[in-house]
Amino acid sequence: LIENVTWYSEGPGAHENALAILRDDYGSTWDGTIKMKDITAYPATDKFTSGSNIGKYYPFYIISSTYTNWYYGYETMFPNVELDGLMVYDLDTGKQIPPEKAMISFNTTSKTYGKEPNMHLSEVVGNGKNCAPIYEDVDKNNDGFVDGTNIPFDGNTNTSGVSPSYTDKTNRNPVRPPEYFKANNLNGYTIGILNADSSVPAFLSTTYIKIGNDVLNDPEEE
Repeated sequence: LIENVTWYSEGPGAHENALAILRDDYGSTWDGTIKMKDITAYPATDKFTSGSNIGKYYPFYIISSTYTNWYYGYETMFPNVELDGLMVYDLDTGKQIPPEKAMISFNTTSKTYGKEPNMHLSEVVGNGKNCAPIYEDVDKNNDGFVDGTNIPFDGNTNTSGVSPSYTDKTNRNPVRPPEYFKANNLNGYTIGILNADSSVPAFLSTTYIKIGNDVLNDPEEE
């Protein structure tokens, strides 16, 4: 539970301009719910200078994380998120940002097909920095697949990220989507789902999403 918190942005980027961050490139995962209550936010003051969003503040994110195709050796999970109470102010002036000028998002960005050939190595590589080791593949339930993935188990550690090549777009380690996103008492602010867009990506097709009184996605009605 994150309650009665005043948050100040460190910059306009997806990581710096987010209330909570799960570093996808570190294999961060959260099996459960993140609750936020009575949040006072001071996001980055950068604004769009062209296009349809001209004059609006750059998006800031309730939670920033991506669902990638990198293989970590375990199942990764996107958390449920509950937000109850939000006010947004200009970091420079201290004045409230009008709701029509704010862009706020549950940021899941988009699925990428990265390749991390060194992510399993514990020795010093390349630029002299250590890569965090990931343990060897296991198949404890003897189903023929690496536990937590749909990668066939062959007794060898998978170090290829996207396997077997860049051209193969099969998700070898799908991230488990959240059960729900809920937001209430937003004081006129609206929250998008994907990069401040109100559309629901396929990744969240099984996720119940309610923003204020609006139900954006209800899997039980499909």
